[in-house]
Amino acid sequence: MISNKNSVDTFFYIIRLGLGTEEYSDFPNLTDEQWREFIRLSKNQSLTGFLVSGIEKLPAEKRPQKMILLPLLKQCLDIEEMNRRLNIATAKAYEQYAESGYAPMVMKGQGNCLMYENGMRRMPGDIDLWLRKPCMDDGMEEHGKEFPENGIKVELHRSLSFIYNPLLNRKLRKLYNEWKGSGKMVLLPDTNTQICVPSDEMNLVYLLLHKYRHFLKSGIGMKQMTDYMMLLRKGFTDEEKEKCVSTLGSLHLTGFCRAVMYVLKEKLGLEDRYLLMEPDARLGVFLFNEIMATGNFGFHDSRYDDSKSFMDKYRIKRKFFMIWKFPYDLMWYPYWKIEKILKR
Repeated sequence: MISNKNSVDTFFYIIRLGLGTEEYSDFPNLTDEQWREFIRLSKNQSLTGFLVSGIEKLPAEKRPQKMILLPLLKQCLDIEEMNRRLNIATAKAYEQYAESGYAPMVMKGQGNCLMYENGMRRMPGDIDLWLRKPCMDDGMEEHGKEFPENGIKVELHRSLSFIYNPLLNRKLRKLYNEWKGSGKMVLLPDTNTQICVPSDEMNLVYLLLHKYRHFLKSGIGMKQMTDYMMLLRKGFTDEEKEKCVSTLGSLHLTGFCRAVMYVLKEKLGLEDRYLLMEPDARLGVFLFNEIMATGNFGFHDSRYDDSKSFMDKYRIKRKFFMIWKFPYDLMWYPYWKIEKILKR
């Protein structure tokens, strides 16, 4: 029986095999109990598809026995089918709002799938559309609304994100105006539809900010980390790197970025040449421990038991917990909250 730390290390070894950042060398013989624990971890972190991809690279004698493997393969096939359905729904939603003149941009989701060698095994989520051009007054709130599309949630956004600090938030809004004219057209798999997705330059900042916001709010999982790693592994010029680092610095996201670099390098195998900046081991270990404790978007966090039915209480507690690590932004949370209430 391997220790808990070794168990986690072994789990991420399989994930790295599945993502293509690790070459097979050796692997221990695992018990059925250990494989079930790995399956539980992969569900919590939304990495089931990549766990299967990693298992496929193991010798037959190192794989789990059929009674464990076959249900796992079924889950992987379900993920691939969900991605096909989501591609079709994304194309439909995109065309609807493009024809209405909203100039939509598909954020995250199916656009991120395109960065993977086998994106169909990325756990799908919702459809997020950034409506870059206003049209008629449709009563949409500033941060968006959602509606079901054949059981798939489509979330519409006038703006993308925010920072509690009002000065930094103004800088972010200026970035939005720059980003409105960016984007690139790509062909969505399983469709004949070309959709607009963020440029890599935009995603280097936006995807990190998106992680940061969810991390402070309720938590993030490894799926968001793998997305960012695959973006970085597409490569960038020295000029692009310098501009990105400067922008992140102006938004006071350097500390969080260095923590992310640690997780990507030490746990997911990101090569040094793709690092945006030097990893921070202290913040990186803290971030990794939070990822493992909260799971995907905080859905599996077992802490704060007294507030499970009161999500706002949970999030406020989490902010007080985080303020010692990220004070520059979180100290402005009361101001942001009051301002938001007064605007209603």
